Amino acid sequence: MRKLLIAVFLLITVMAHAQKNELDSLSNALNKHPKEDTVRLRLLNDLAFAFSDVNPDKGLETAERAIALAKKLNAMQLLATAYLCKGENYISAGDNKTAVASFKEALAISEQRNFNQTSLNAYQRLGAAYFNMSEYGAAMKMQEKLLMQAKRINDSAAIAKAFVGMGLNYQFMSNLPEALKYQQMALAIFTKINNAQGISDVYTNLGLVYLNLENFNKALEYHKKSLQLNEQTGNKKAMVNTLGNIATAYDNLEDSANAIANYTKALEISKQINYEFGIASNMGNIGIFHYYHSNYKLAMDIIRESVPMYKKLNDKSNLSLMYNIMAVCILEAPDKDLLHAGINPGHRFDSAIKFNETALNMAKNIKALRRQWFALETMKEIYIKQNNYKKALDFYEQAVVLNDSILNNSNTKKITRLEMQYEFNKTQDSIKAVNDKKQALAKAEIQKQHVVKNAIMAGSVFLILAGIGTFIFYKHNRDIKVQKNEAELKAMVTDTEMKALRAQMNPHFIFNSLNSIADYIDKNQTQAASDFASKFARLMRMVLENSEQKEIPLVEDLKALELYMQLERFRLNNKFDYEIIVDDAIDKENTLIPPLILQPFVENSIWHGIAHKEGEGKILVHVQQQNNMLNCIVEDNGIGMQPEENPKKRRSLGMRITRERIGVINKQKNTNASVTVAGKESGVRAEIQLPLELIF
Repeated sequence: MRKLLIAVFLLITVMAHAQKNELDSLSNALNKHPKEDTVRLRLLNDLAFAFSDVNPDKGLETAERAIALAKKLNAMQLLATAYLCKGENYISAGDNKTAVASFKEALAISEQRNFNQTSLNAYQRLGAAYFNMSEYGAAMKMQEKLLMQAKRINDSAAIAKAFVGMGLNYQFMSNLPEALKYQQMALAIFTKINNAQGISDVYTNLGLVYLNLENFNKALEYHKKSLQLNEQTGNKKAMVNTLGNIATAYDNLEDSANAIANYTKALEISKQINYEFGIASNMGNIGIFHYYHSNYKLAMDIIRESVPMYKKLNDKSNLSLMYNIMAVCILEAPDKDLLHAGINPGHRFDSAIKFNETALNMAKNIKALRRQWFALETMKEIYIKQNNYKKALDFYEQAVVLNDSILNNSNTKKITRLEMQYEFNKTQDSIKAVNDKKQALAKAEIQKQHVVKNAIMAGSVFLILAGIGTFIFYKHNRDIKVQKNEAELKAMVTDTEMKALRAQMNPHFIFNSLNSIADYIDKNQTQAASDFASKFARLMRMVLENSEQKEIPLVEDLKALELYMQLERFRLNNKFDYEIIVDDAIDKENTLIPPLILQPFVENSIWHGIAHKEGEGKILVHVQQQNNMLNCIVEDNGIGMQPEENPKKRRSLGMRITRERIGVINKQKNTNASVTVAGKESGVRAEIQLPLELIF
């Protein structure tokens, strides 16, 4: 049976999280302010919300006190906030249904009094509560209302939160392309407004999308980024969620030691902060882990313990998965383990069918397609073991149809296009920023010229001071010329940087790569498509990140260059090998180099030298230090420069722009950087001489 994805954690951005010193501080402030006024009311609300992370019972008690005082003071906005805090504590206590009632109270007050921000919070938390109950249709309606109101008042953070919630709903309805699209839209906004918690949440959700796509390395990459941000902000709930997802990725990558270590750590933190959803989810995950490692006795014990927790939380999605895993445990466990669980081995199949039917019906009720697929696959396996092949075939056909609707080639292509579109949009934003910078320089130059004209007019008016005026004008004009030269140099640098960025984003390379991915998908070579797409996305991300810097460490540039060569080698069916050598005298981590300055020469070697060569090719990249210069050599054993070939034709756009970049470096740093390209007996050798620059 195909390995199931373990129960996942999902996180919709919450409003805050509490630390012990925050609780102590709020409690002390409340004790020092016995007067029943709005100051005390605000303290009660803050304390009630802070308790939601660590002690929901105290949080509910404090929220009730806040509600009573708000009603007494007729402080309607603070009353709405108190209901929000009450609902948040119900969510933490696992009572999402009652949380909905509290959030609706807050929403009614807020909409009646036009409390915009409180309304936004109420819609967002209603969406979270419905989502936790697996009522995805109702959750989506709340997120859509949140989005509408957030756009009306132009609240970027709330817009991003709506996108996060919508993406999660699409994910659990198994529409992965839409899930990916909305998470990427949220990430763009959170990045723009520098919202670290929002970025962390989106990293978590993107990781979950890739877990469902079974791209476990990419999922692990996103979850580790999320964990790093959560550790910085001290958000323990988010840490629990992320650790569980990291463990899931490790388990699917067959790294059992790291998987169980992260599950155990997540469970420990959940118990420390009394996080019921975290406790249930990690217990469920640990139970599933033991099932996959054939420890059926322990798996069934843990899963049976987690089921009441999920029932209390009203989490039908993961409850469905628990029943499904219980069914497969019963199907595969030895008789002694079944007896330990109180199940008669003679009724093995009846018991497995009973649990699995519960799982299937629950998944159908909440329209969780992937959970339905799990249950259908299990039904197939049960009837195969019973030798009832007719029923087995029926469930198999249902599973195939459902799986095709969850993730088919069309969806895979959509996801690939979304990934590429996201990277392309980032590129366009970078180019726009460069253009804006260039226009600002041009505007500054016009202003400087205006100053010159004013100076000349002033000189003609004050003829009596001609001698002094002449001197002032001469000095001023000289300064203007210096400024003009600097502006021209800056404009040239900006223009060259923009050209370099566009060259790095070579449209032919991008679209050829996308065509290669599509070709692999059409040929049903999904692993090859996934590997290629993953490397391509990493390269695009590195190019975009590096393009923001004038210089980057040599080690980072060589990583990007190697990724590029791996992709081109992949596309040419391993037609060439490559080698990168850096002399021991060079500190790769602390030596600086303009980003992707060697890539055009490697591209030239591949497509003008090796692609037309019969037999295998070889590219050597050698970086060495000569006095105070960095000597970078790119040579190949391709067809070389043919006698009849026009040298200008051989020179690529990227190489021409690189020469312009070298010229700018020489003007800026007053150095003698250079580029030399020459033919060899077999192939071409390019030498790029750059000034040796160190970080320190």
